[in-house]
Amino acid sequence: MFIDSSDSDDGWVSSVALVTERPGVPSKLTVIGVKLPGPDEVMIHVEAVGLCHTDLSLMSGRLRDEFPLVAGHEVCGVVAAIGSDVRGLAIGERVVIGAARNCGLCKFCAGGHPMLCGQRLLQRGRLRLNGHEVSQGFGIGGFSELTVVAAAGVVPVGDGIEPEVAALVGCSVATGAGAVLRLGELRPGQRLAVVGVGGIGMSAVLAGLAGGASFVGVVEPRSAGRERAQQLGADETWASVDIALASGVEPFDLVVEASGNEVAMGSAIGIVAPAGRLVVTGIPGPGTGVTFDTQQLVIRQITVSGCLTGDLVAQVDIPRYLDLYRRGRLPIDSLLGQVVPFEDSEGLFGADRRTDEGRTVIRLGSKES
Repeated sequence: MFIDSSDSDDGWVSSVALVTERPGVPSKLTVIGVKLPGPDEVMIHVEAVGLCHTDLSLMSGRLRDEFPLVAGHEVCGVVAAIGSDVRGLAIGERVVIGAARNCGLCKFCAGGHPMLCGQRLLQRGRLRLNGHEVSQGFGIGGFSELTVVAAAGVVPVGDGIEPEVAALVGCSVATGAGAVLRLGELRPGQRLAVVGVGGIGMSAVLAGLAGGASFVGVVEPRSAGRERAQQLGADETWASVDIALASGVEPFDLVVEASGNEVAMGSAIGIVAPAGRLVVTGIPGPGTGVTFDTQQLVIRQITVSGCLTGDLVAQVDIPRYLDLYRRGRLPIDSLLGQVVPFEDSEGLFGADRRTDEGRTVIRLGSKES
C-alpha cells in the first residue's frame, strides 16, 4: 500500500497501534496518528514484529519513563512512503528495521559504532494520540500497523525470507550474533559458552556454530532451555556455572552472558579462559551491581565488554546475517516460536514472557502495494 501526502490533510495518517499508557496499565490496541516521513525518513507497513524481553522492560517503566508508549523494535515490513532525500529503497520493498538510527557524523558513527550515537534514542514526534506525543520505543515503535523511522537503519530483505523470520534479525539475531562475531571476535576452532538461552542466547549459539566454534557449551537453569539448545547444536549444557566447573569442563575462549541476571554475570567469569573474553548482552535493572573475582580478572587477563544490539552496523551486518541464513549456515527460522495475530496481541503482555518454545512474533498481515 503506497501512502503519500494526498492521503492526509495535515501530514498525519491513522494507524492501529498497541499503546502502553503507563506502567501497570494493560496495553490496548488504539488508533493513533503517524506523521508522514521527513526527508531522511521512511514509512513502513509493519508485517511482523518480534516480542523482545527488552520491550517488556520498556513497557514496565523499568528502563525509561517515556509514556504513553508504542514499543516494538524487532521489525520486518514493507516500504509505504519515502522521504525526498532517501535513496536505495523502493515502495513495496520488504525491509528489516535495524535499531541503529544514527547521525552518521559523530565520532561513534565514524568509528563504526552507530549504536552509541547520541541521537539514536531522541524522540522525533512521529506518533500522537489525542493531540499528544506518543513515545516511539527505541525510535522504532513497531507495535503499530504503520511506523516512521530513519532511513539509515532500514535494510532490504530480498526474496525468499518470510517476514516472521526476517524480523528476528533486527534484534535477537543482531545481538546474539554480534556478541559472538563482532564484539566477541570468535575465530574458527575457539570454544564458546553461552550463559542464558532466550532469543539472544540461542542466536549466539547459532552464530558460534556458523563461526566455526570447536565446542559450544550452554549454561541455563531451565531444563527445557538446555534441551532446546542441544537441539540447535550445543555440544554440552549445564544448569549453572558451578555445575560446569565441577564437571571439569575446559575454559572457554569466549563467554556470552545473555541472561540479564547479575549473579550469572558475576559467576560467568569463572569459565573464561586466560586471555579470553566475556561479552555481556543481558540488561539488569538500573543501578544493579555485579561482583567479579577481580583477582581472576587480572591474573588471567580477561576482557569484559558490554554489548548493545551486537554493536550493530545495520547496512553491513543485517545483509551478512540474511546471507548466512540463505546459505543454510545460520538457521534463523529455528528460533521462531508462536506467531500471534495483531488483533490478539493485547493478551501477550504483563507477565514474564520468557519461554522455551522460541521467539514469539506478532503478525500484522501481508501489506500489498
